[in-house]
Amino acid sequence: MPLITESHDSLPYLDTPSEQYLASARALITASLPSKSTTSQPHPLLPPPPSSHRTPALDLEQTRLANSPSSHLKAISTTHYESPSTPSELRVSAFYLSKRAQNLELLERYGKNSWLVHNSVLEEELRAVEKELVETREEVLGVNRERKRFQVRGGDEMVGLERGWKEGVGRTVEVQLAVGALEGERRKVLRAGGGR
Repeated sequence: MPLITESHDSLPYLDTPSEQYLASARALITASLPSKSTTSQPHPLLPPPPSSHRTPALDLEQTRLANSPSSHLKAISTTHYESPSTPSELRVSAFYLSKRAQNLELLERYGKNSWLVHNSVLEEELRAVEKELVETREEVLGVNRERKRFQVRGGDEMVGLERGWKEGVGRTVEVQLAVGALEGERRKVLRAGGGR
């Protein structure tokens, strides 16, 4: 048995906030948001923005590249696209190309079947996930229906309890008023009787 059997943060089917409460909540939210004037002015401790995007370091680098084209970056090496020059490089290249051709033949022969089998497996997984999604949605709808039913059923009880509480408080106030009136009469009687 779980330790917490019920937890209701709100009773959306019973609680209907008044316009006064909504206006009060909106005012609190607006008060907590920063004013528009604070976002237009930067913080005084921030340095002023640079006047242009050009920096001395950028100018220096552009001058260096213009003066010596050989110092350009060699980020992409094109050497492996050149044809091999030594016999060992030729053998390695031929072996690589023959294996690549063999792999392409195998892919052409068995690839379609493997692809279709893989698609079939993915479709089965998709169907299972979609079925689980439908079941979960139905479960969520059932929980929400039960929650509404419980709250509506409990709402009648809450209204009755609130009415009883108000009547009890009213009776208590009436008794206190009656006690106060009796106390006043007792004092009058005591004063009239000579303070006995």
